[in-house]
Amino acid sequence: MIPGGKMMALSYNEYGSPDVLFFSNTDIPAPKVDQVLIKVHAVSINAGDIHLMEGTPYPLRLATGIFRPRNKILGLDLSGCIVDVGKEIKGFKVGDEVYGSASIFDEGCFAEYACLRENHFVSKPKSISFKEAAALPTAGATALRLIKNFMPSEPYKRALIIGASGGVGTFAIQILKCFGCEVTAVCSTINIEIVRSLGADRIIDYKTSSIFDTEEKYDLVYAVNGSNSIFDYQKLLRKDGAYVTSGGSAQQAFQAMVIGPFMLSNKISSMLVVPTSEDFTELNKLISEKKIHPVIDKTYRKEQMIEAINYFYRGDATGKVVVTMCDD
Repeated sequence: MIPGGKMMALSYNEYGSPDVLFFSNTDIPAPKVDQVLIKVHAVSINAGDIHLMEGTPYPLRLATGIFRPRNKILGLDLSGCIVDVGKEIKGFKVGDEVYGSASIFDEGCFAEYACLRENHFVSKPKSISFKEAAALPTAGATALRLIKNFMPSEPYKRALIIGASGGVGTFAIQILKCFGCEVTAVCSTINIEIVRSLGADRIIDYKTSSIFDTEEKYDLVYAVNGSNSIFDYQKLLRKDGAYVTSGGSAQQAFQAMVIGPFMLSNKISSMLVVPTSEDFTELNKLISEKKIHPVIDKTYRKEQMIEAINYFYRGDATGKVVVTMCDD
């Protein structure tokens, strides 16, 4: 137990752009009975952090606070070492190296210490660093869950990934290749070599070509990013093909949620994934088999955390942006 100590945390008292963020000196939290306290070694930035910071889409505020954020520390993904355990925690002890993702109902993890619930973390593989582990949870689990949830009895033969060079997209390429899928990746010119190195079979540069200028049909269209009509996406699908979105414009998500269920010829959905330890266990297996690895664009120090979030916020990142909270 760490008695009465203080820690640095990235806080916010109102919704908005990165301008609302500030560093605070706050109490180190005590874990509840179903939580562990983790000394944070590294964190990574996700689109979910931006949604929490902005309080968007607005229905999210029903969970996080209508007018102001209920929890004052931002951050979802972390890796680190356990320094205290709640009395109901089984199978973990002080000193264990772990990684995981905070619940939106709890304080975040962009801090020197953070508490996680038991089903929100797993042991960190010894083969990867704390920085690599911090890059796994939300992006890796989102790609894995969305692909597997819509996987038919026979694995996808052909898939199109829109937003292939981001955190989720880089994992999606690798996971689909694990199933023997032929992957077409959509990205900008600058990221072509990166997505090719991850196993993409065909690449569409959206700066010079349109994904709709083709007769190609796909078993899966996965829109990690983008802002297109659901009816345009449907034209890219084979009969019984699936379209799923986990990012991009609000219009794109709205159409998938509201119109998608009525388009009976295809499986169409928008999903928000809440990662769990089961997802992380599957990711650990793929890591141990050397079938996937995180792509880290930039690494910042903890005092540069706001700079890191601004970089991610501008949409400049390829793969993951990681912040080290202490020496790995």
